[in-house]
Amino acid sequence: ELLYPRLGLFVTTTPDAQLQQFACRVYNDWIGDYCWTEAARLKGMALLPAAAPIEAIVAEIEHAASLGLAGVILPVRHAISSYNMPEWDAVWDALQSAGLCCVVHLGAEEGAAPQPQGPGAAGILVSTGRYDVNEFLQMIVWGGAVTRFPNLRFGLVGSGVGWLATQLTLMDHWWHDHKGWMQPRLGQEPSHFWRRQCFASFHHDGPGVATREIIGVENLLWGVGMPTETATGDPVDAAARALAGVPDGEAAAIAAGNASRLLGIDRALN
Repeated sequence: ELLYPRLGLFVTTTPDAQLQQFACRVYNDWIGDYCWTEAARLKGMALLPAAAPIEAIVAEIEHAASLGLAGVILPVRHAISSYNMPEWDAVWDALQSAGLCCVVHLGAEEGAAPQPQGPGAAGILVSTGRYDVNEFLQMIVWGGAVTRFPNLRFGLVGSGVGWLATQLTLMDHWWHDHKGWMQPRLGQEPSHFWRRQCFASFHHDGPGVATREIIGVENLLWGVGMPTETATGDPVDAAARALAGVPDGEAAAIAAGNASRLLGIDRALN
């Protein structure tokens, strides 16, 4: 089981970088201790103080690795600078060296962008906000992080996956049209780098399942967050419903095998 923070995600909304550092350290020590007794079964994800100086972020990565955590979480926004900027290479290098994956998790964007107002604001917010993680995907691909750090795994969580087929197709289209002048140069189609080292998770997402051949079966992870309004009933039944009609081998990979491979989870076969 992969353990993400819940309210902890909002630590990154504070403008106080030092407070972020302290809060992330406290949380990471706690989740590391919590997972320690079941290290083969429970994998914790570390919070990073994204608004702190880069050297402080790198230090927290090294600390997370020492605790045996599986990866780190960054906010879509609220970081000290855009993720396509050169200074983030020190973070990507530290993560790759430590063997930790890097995940952006939807839900920590409060105050980072204007919120919908007026009639239907709640529906507008929940229906459009799911695509905020696309911004991170575009930055790590077009910014070249995926080419400079080929062994680093990037994940998108909380956003669903149905939009990915359109975005990957569009990215490849623009690469073919403009690869002669775009910098940095990508030696292959953007979808190549996505398939090689990225993943995304979903709960109920029929369009994503239907376009899994475009997204990549090996890049999809089924999961359910607890506690949420969608996390009700038996998770095994929920997975069966979400993957209805998917061939057994592909369903097994999406439900468990891909997570085991990407995140180092030792899955009990019984």
